[in-house]
This record gives sequence, structure tokens and C-alpha cells, in this order.
Amino acid sequence: HNVGPLLHTVPFFANACEDFIDDIVSRLRFVVFLSGEYICKTGRKGDKMYFIQRGIVDVLTKDGTLATSLGDGSHFGGKVVKIF
Repeated sequence: HNVGPLLHTVPFFANACEDFIDDIVSRLRFVVFLSGEYICKTGRKGDKMYFIQRGIVDVLTKDGTLATSLGDGSHFGGKVVKIF
């Protein structure tokens, strides 16, 4: 899996050196979520960042309305991103 270029799309990693990116890539864990599964929920502490290699993630508001959809190459999560 060559996700190095995907990391460069994240502002935090945009100007990082290749050795740093390689180190981050070596620590990534690949996870598969099935359709209908929740990845994270509002109000829970965010301590992970997710990169969408393939597929679509729907972001829902508190009342379950579709706020946006994220696709291949998108990222979300961590402490700096608020999920609706």
C-alpha cells in the first residue's frame, strides 16, 4: 500500500520530510469498515486519524441527516477535527 502521497494531502504533513512520512506510514494500521458501521460518534474523544483509501464515508449530523460524504483520498479524525 503506497499511502505516502495521501499523507502529503494533510496540511500537518504537507511539508514533512520523506523520512518522517516513511516513519508514519510504517506505523499505520489498515482497518476495514463494513457498510453501516460507525467509525466514530459525536462527543467521544478523538485520538485517531483515518485515511480513506477506497470507499465512501458519510458524515451525519446529530439528528442523522447527511452533512457530507468523504471519498477516496480524504482524511478525517484526530483532535483537531469536529465530526458533526
